[in-house]
Amino acid sequence: MKNIDLSQVISTVANVGVIAGIVFLAFELRQNNELLISQARSNLVSGRATYQEYLAINAGGIAEIVTKVRQSELSDTERFQLSVHWDLVINNWASMYQEVASGPLDEADLPRGSWARVFRSNPDLRKAWEVRKVEHTAEFVRFIDGLVLAQ
Repeated sequence: MKNIDLSQVISTVANVGVIAGIVFLAFELRQNNELLISQARSNLVSGRATYQEYLAINAGGIAEIVTKVRQSELSDTERFQLSVHWDLVINNWASMYQEVASGPLDEADLPRGSWARVFRSNPDLRKAWEVRKVEHTAEFVRFIDGLVLAQ
């Protein structure tokens, strides 16, 4: 009789331990998801900061070229530099989009408005996009064409 009672007590304690472990695991998963979201947002901010730092470091070069393009005074070298610059911009945005697409964030976390302003103020970026978009995923192309350029 005592063996049956003891085995029931051990079984009950074990079941309570399993339930407590499941509750603890759920709590840890929630914390981990919050951390992943925070890290994903941090990666987006870091990507934007890296691009802005690039612009600041090269402000004398690329800013001058972007200004000169509006006056149609570019040399072949400057046209090449501008082309490389727009490739960098598009690839940076694609990387940021992929970060969002593969993580816990959604497209609303991307700076669509500022991207749209950059497209509007730089016709050469639009030309570069039309040439380069075949190199990117269908989802990213849909996002740029449908949500960014439509603004």
